[in-house]
Amino acid sequence: MLKEKKEFRPFHETIVEEIKKIVPASFDNCLLSLIRRTKIPDGHDKIIEAVESKLGKFSAWREEVDEIKISLLEQKKIAETEAAAKEKNTQSGVSLQRIENLTGGMERLISDIKTDAELRSRQVQEILNEVSKISIPRFKFEE
Repeated sequence: MLKEKKEFRPFHETIVEEIKKIVPASFDNCLLSLIRRTKIPDGHDKIIEAVESKLGKFSAWREEVDEIKISLLEQKKIAETEAAAKEKNTQSGVSLQRIENLTGGMERLISDIKTDAELRSRQVQEILNEVSKISIPRFKFEE
């Protein structure tokens, strides 16, 4: 007999479905406590919307709904800040990598130029040495 493969999804997706199943009259505060104590990386607005639409209209749940909204909005702000910092670091890393690549390329180019200049200098020196070995006869012109 084959076991059915379970598909696990992120908390911030499944919690919205569970909130929609809530029957406010028999609701246990455990789910809201779980939301408040869990680090939720994404889907903050959807969770707030689900909690608000299901429980927000009941005055008995108003305080808990407000606490959930505050908690999720704080987490959303943190997640956005972390994402922005990560993006900035990624861009800085790319820029730094680009600078390192360019610097390395420049160093290789300078090294090639030096090598080429040294080679040409040796060639010129060899030519001058050969030219100095050539004896040119001097002619005397009669006047």
